[in-house]
Amino acid sequence: MVVKIVETEKNGKVFKNLKMSNMLPFEYVIIEKSFPDPKTGTSQYGNWYSYGIYVTEYVTVDPNTGERVEKKFDEPEQVSFFARETIHEKIKNIPVNTPIKIRQEKKEGDQFNRYVIEQLEKNDANATANNVAPEIPMNEKIKEYKKNGVTLEEVLTLIKKQYDNASDDLIKQVYESS
Repeated sequence: MVVKIVETEKNGKVFKNLKMSNMLPFEYVIIEKSFPDPKTGTSQYGNWYSYGIYVTEYVTVDPNTGERVEKKFDEPEQVSFFARETIHEKIKNIPVNTPIKIRQEKKEGDQFNRYVIEQLEKNDANATANNVAPEIPMNEKIKEYKKNGVTLEEVLTLIKKQYDNASDDLIKQVYESS
């Protein structure tokens, strides 16, 4: 599929990432940022922007069968998303928990599809019925620990013991943003 959530394992932990292709078509994906700012860095390919997001739904085409695949999540799926610079520039100022629709458009003469970003209203008919990202108790716990002077290293250990789905990246992002 050209929009999918990929799970990878590292040191016994499972990480989920949203993958999108700009060469193969997909209809759309609806996400919500779970943190205001991405983690950033630079690699041999240039700048990168890693967002913590919720995926609420997507519609894509299976490249093997050509069949339309529609996925709506009963509970938003929390994943990481490495946004291209063009997507980052369009979503960086959109508030947390605001539905964002990403779709593709290919104009005549373009080699690749372009990403079109739409900020949706909570009651937008195109958004899912349950498009409010749930408040994560883990986030509040991390903020509480930091407020009480617990170091990041201690928080990493404590949160991993309490929450099965906690990743170092998400814990650090919440800790550093609070």
